[in-house]
Amino acid sequence: MDMKLISKGMGLALLLASLSAPAAATTIYGSDITKQGFLTDSSAAVTVNYGGSVSSNYYSGQVFEIAGVGTVYSFCAELWNSDHLAESYAVSSGVVSYGDWRDGQLTTLFSNALPLFDAKIDAYVAANGSLTYNPVYDALWMDMSTYSVALQTLTWIIIDNPSASITPDDPSYYFRIANDGTGNLVTTGLILDWADSINSGDWTASPDVSVYRAISSDQDKQSWFWGEISPAGAVPEPATWALLISGFGMVGVMMRRRTGTARA
Repeated sequence: MDMKLISKGMGLALLLASLSAPAAATTIYGSDITKQGFLTDSSAAVTVNYGGSVSSNYYSGQVFEIAGVGTVYSFCAELWNSDHLAESYAVSSGVVSYGDWRDGQLTTLFSNALPLFDAKIDAYVAANGSLTYNPVYDALWMDMSTYSVALQTLTWIIIDNPSASITPDDPSYYFRIANDGTGNLVTTGLILDWADSINSGDWTASPDVSVYRAISSDQDKQSWFWGEISPAGAVPEPATWALLISGFGMVGVMMRRRTGTARA
């Protein structure tokens, strides 16, 4: 994963600019998407209860190269395991649709967590010169991993949330943090803190972060969220947008298990 691949996509900026105005979705074909790699570390795992089965799991930032668009991060918007690409994706502005309050929670999460994750990526690249793993900077790599896992996991917790108050360790959840101390405590702490910030109203949606959903043409393939960060206080031009397409495609609820599972 060389930094040349992680260009924060000038071509992608043009795509997102086109998505901002029209109501109609833009189609991206799976044949134009190439998987490049993952961005996480197994030691960032959280202990979750998924469908009654408790295990320590981790979720990966996934890097895509989209022909004619550029390199992006993507993250999973569905509660199932298959991460194979669909024939096409209808990409539209906003989180649609888990209901108004869940959509609002997800938008608030992305507004605040994407910039935090972006800062971790920038710190690693500043030290190492690229996103290639370097054990010399293992602590910075781990920082990226914990934020990546926390954002993906809380995304799924919100999607599976049975009430307006996000309670990630609630035992009534189908997908929840078991929080028994066996997973990564830093990652677990981030998830709980971020949920509290959303519940309390300390975190609100930001006009500087836009969220897009890439809806799969195949119900057995994952849909994705893509997000854009624009410079604070500025009306961005497409050629100067600073983008983060933050990806948390799932490696597997049971570590590397990739067979399809029905959505919770």
